[in-house]
Amino acid sequence: KKIKVHIHDSWKKIPCALSKFKDWGLTEKGGKEVYPYNLYNPKNREKMMIPIKEGVKILKMQSGITEKDIKIFKKNIKDWGFCGGSGYSDDYFNIMGYCEKYCHRDCEILEEGYENWRKLQNWI
Repeated sequence: KKIKVHIHDSWKKIPCALSKFKDWGLTEKGGKEVYPYNLYNPKNREKMMIPIKEGVKILKMQSGITEKDIKIFKKNIKDWGFCGGSGYSDDYFNIMGYCEKYCHRDCEILEEGYENWRKLQNWI
């Protein structure tokens, strides 16, 4: 079975970061999500559960991360249900679950923003 896939560079179509979509009125879902990118590697994927403090440490090394971002990261872990479980304390989070949810949210925001941008372009 063949599936056609079309890849588009969203930045060329909508020249702003996903975190700004809500400010531009392109989405209601908006809001900034935070992810410690350097924490995602083969070794940690195998572990699945990572100490939250390790995620925070990696976040602090990323450019432009604020204390507000760290609070968002910790809140997302809790709100999305990736804290503790499987015999781990609440000081750990499921890196794979968090990553999946983070990517899913990006896609939802991009989809809604793109549809609204397209409607706006058609209206003009």
